[in-house]
Amino acid sequence: MSLILSIIGWIMIVHSAYSCLHFRGILLDYDLQDSVSLPPTDVYIEVGTGFLLLLISEIMGSGSFQSVDVLGPEKRRPLAAPAYITRGFDIYENRAKALNKAKAS
Repeated sequence: MSLILSIIGWIMIVHSAYSCLHFRGILLDYDLQDSVSLPPTDVYIEVGTGFLLLLISEIMGSGSFQSVDVLGPEKRRPLAAPAYITRGFDIYENRAKALNKAKAS
């Protein structure tokens, strides 16, 4: 479903761009370029609808949302570095502790 909405959204945006260019061409043919400077309203509606379809398709395709657990200060998780980072990261845990140790010495 996400792919179908995405394709329809892209087609609508490309079609609205073509419609706008076609409208500009008609204005040039009839020498009305100075009197009308904005694209027609249906182009704005089509671009907006296409953008909303793309947005909805991306949200649908992103998968299920995961819950966010708020941890208080009493439930603090230990901070451990991945294997490719040095042990200095695990010892200091953050810059503030490292700076406080450097200032104290």
